[in-house]
Amino acid sequence: MLPLTGFFCDVLPTERGDPSYYAAFLSQYTLLTVPAIFSQAILTPGPFEGGDKGSLDSDVDMFVNDLPENAKARRKQYRALCHAVHLEPGEMPQDKEERTFVSELFINRSREVGMSNRELILSALNASAFLNYFFLLEDTLKNLHYKTCRPAKSAKDGATISGGGIISVYLKGILEAKGITSIFNEELARRSKFFANFDTLSATWSLMNIIRNRLVHHGGYYTPGMRGIFSRCLQDIVDTLPGDEHLVTLNLFLDRFEPIEDEVNKTGRLIFCDALENCIRNTSIYVIESLLLSERAARRSNNKKPHANRGAAKRTGDVTLAKKRPQQKSSRPSKL
Repeated sequence: MLPLTGFFCDVLPTERGDPSYYAAFLSQYTLLTVPAIFSQAILTPGPFEGGDKGSLDSDVDMFVNDLPENAKARRKQYRALCHAVHLEPGEMPQDKEERTFVSELFINRSREVGMSNRELILSALNASAFLNYFFLLEDTLKNLHYKTCRPAKSAKDGATISGGGIISVYLKGILEAKGITSIFNEELARRSKFFANFDTLSATWSLMNIIRNRLVHHGGYYTPGMRGIFSRCLQDIVDTLPGDEHLVTLNLFLDRFEPIEDEVNKTGRLIFCDALENCIRNTSIYVIESLLLSERAARRSNNKKPHANRGAAKRTGDVTLAKKRPQQKSSRPSKL
């Protein structure tokens, strides 16, 4: 199993002296992860809820099919509740319009893509979680870059970087400013078992950014030109992992992503699977934890070094003590 696309939800706990961004990241990460796991677990056959696939599909279909009648009942309750508290609800124009329930559109969509209602709901949950993890890492690194690098630059240097530059510009700038690039790369490679170098991370993020942009701005649709860009982004990742030592890792990665590439090229759409959600979630925690551990290591290293101005501090202390002592006459003759 490749850790990058595997299911993990454990994190490093905070320690005294850790930078504030890590605790803030964990707070948001937790609020994203637990609800995502819960909402998807109850729709997935397995040990969490104990249901079988057939029963789950039947329950979801019944819920979706009953949405129109349940919605109409709530609409009637609205008028009754208003009258109960002596309020006139007035005319609701929706009651006189020919309207379509979202459940009907959803069922049509599931038939179009050849998925059950339950599977399409899971895909939508995966997509939502993907966006949330993407934005969390993006915002964390943007804010940290501003605090770390921005004050030293003029206003004209503060141009906004698009999502694709979050790693190649913002994270790179943070690492260089803190002097921890080398240790970060080593830590990231050790923890992820995939990001062999910074170029691999940057290329992977570029692919994640393409997926995010197509979902947010184009409804998940890939034009013929964008299908080629998707394939090139995937090849860019492959190109950063040369040599036989990365062959197993690369094959495990392609086992997950080549079927996604095939789907994009054949259908022009991308159905979000568990591997995509796991990839963005694990990437975000690998990056932030590696950054945290690099800062911890740098702090320990600085504490062990002889203080550069210890001698200056001693001289300052000597002067302070001298000022407190009674003035003594100099043995050297004064100048005329």
